[in-house]
Amino acid sequence: MKISRKQAKRTELKSSGGVASRERPSPNQKKAEAIRPWIHPEERISVDFEDAFNLNAEVVDCTTQVVTLRLEASVLDLPHYHQNVVIPLRLVTISEDPTRYTRNPDAPLRYGRLKLIVRKKRSAVA
Repeated sequence: MKISRKQAKRTELKSSGGVASRERPSPNQKKAEAIRPWIHPEERISVDFEDAFNLNAEVVDCTTQVVTLRLEASVLDLPHYHQNVVIPLRLVTISEDPTRYTRNPDAPLRYGRLKLIVRKKRSAVA
């Protein structure tokens, strides 16, 4: 007796508790996997918003839903002033900035660093 692909898929879903055994990782999971190696206090990434470009940031945390960044804000020329921003991964596109290099002293020097392109305007600096 032959069964269709749909019936086979339904049978597979029922037997696995509703989750397909060969489930593909979601786009957010792929983004989180690309961002997590950059979580280091000495490492910086590049961030572009719709209204602000080429900002330096440190990745503080990353889940499959959001990424937390500490932006280096140059407001009123105050040194060591940072802005913490939480951005949903659905608004982020991942790229590489080939004009920059890594600065973590424990890791080997790499040319090119992570670049996040955010599809929203930068939140106001408080």
